[in-house]
Amino acid sequence: MGVREGQAAGRDQSTAESDSGGMAQRDKGKILLITPTLAGGGAERVLLNVGEGFVELGHEVHVVTIKNQIDFVVPDGLILHVVDPPEWVTKHKIVQTLVLKVYFRRLLRTCGPFALVLSNYQSRANFLPKAMADRLFFWIHSDYWSDIAAIVETAPRRAQRLRQRITDFFNNRNLIAVSEGAKRSLLENNQVAPRQMAVIYNPLDFARIRSLAQQSIPEIPTEPYILHVARFEPNKRHDLLFEAFAGVAAPVKLVLLTKHNAELDQLIRAHGLADRVVVAGFQKNPYPWMQQAKISVLSSDSGEALPTVLIESLVCGTPVVSADCPYGPNEILTGPLARWLVPVNDAAALRAKIEEALASEIVVDQETLAKFSHDVVMRQYVGLMRFGLVRQPAREQGASA
Repeated sequence: MGVREGQAAGRDQSTAESDSGGMAQRDKGKILLITPTLAGGGAERVLLNVGEGFVELGHEVHVVTIKNQIDFVVPDGLILHVVDPPEWVTKHKIVQTLVLKVYFRRLLRTCGPFALVLSNYQSRANFLPKAMADRLFFWIHSDYWSDIAAIVETAPRRAQRLRQRITDFFNNRNLIAVSEGAKRSLLENNQVAPRQMAVIYNPLDFARIRSLAQQSIPEIPTEPYILHVARFEPNKRHDLLFEAFAGVAAPVKLVLLTKHNAELDQLIRAHGLADRVVVAGFQKNPYPWMQQAKISVLSSDSGEALPTVLIESLVCGTPVVSADCPYGPNEILTGPLARWLVPVNDAAALRAKIEEALASEIVVDQETLAKFSHDVVMRQYVGLMRFGLVRQPAREQGASA
């Protein structure tokens, strides 16, 4: 089993090792990253960014995706493993657990040991060998409480079961929250008691983003446009976005970087926006779209922990307008940028703020983004690997150029 077994993305493993030069050697420790898929989402992008960061620091990095669903270009040097169990296996949880146990034992034997294991795959099944499990940290990319809070009054028993399931899973585990808000929500609202928990922001290579933003893409509209980057999911609130955009008088398009979807198309038509909205599909390189947009918009009402698209847009020099969903945006839009936050579920406020942003000359102070820079964040991950617990810096100065 395994469609791609131990394949280094873009080059073979020996080449990846030689490229580290004098910066670091492979004896620094091997890293294992586990994800259910490499579909086009923020959590998957973060995983690949962290993996690429470890490769640049001289570590051997293995990425295991359970399903053979890969939308991203896997960065050079990452050694990709695809489990891809057949459908009959995935239908039987006990069988799937046994298959994964065998798979990861073989992986440990042939590619280990691993100094650090980071996972997006939150399965209650215990399939990792003890040598991996002892070094395992789970990422917290979402605000789990929002879904529970939405049904507390209408379905209290279901809400309690969901809360208990989350609490039972994360209790006594090593956790990495991608924002202070996500950590606070898990500890206070879900009452999780982790073994240890650190906050590490998503690492972004500013120089690489700005370089990729220069790529020429003929499909980008020549007329002014607003950009929205998100999967078509209920919490992303495309309905609210369309309601707000329908009232925007400025002659601009709305470009959606998301996969085509019949329900999405119907929603666009229902708001009378068929001639004003462009569904551009998933983009492996979204940065030229960000850089050339007038503004980027986030309309989510929940579920966000640290919406990376906001940071990426700001790195590209593009202003953003964001719904102030419970966790994440207010850790990004601080200082003068905080004025571009609007209440959730308020289409009129979102429309007004979009129009204000379109009429304003907004200068993005890149120094405010320093805490998200690749160099700052990867130092914390290295600390996690060496000591098991991140020493949070009181204040990190400077961002990557």
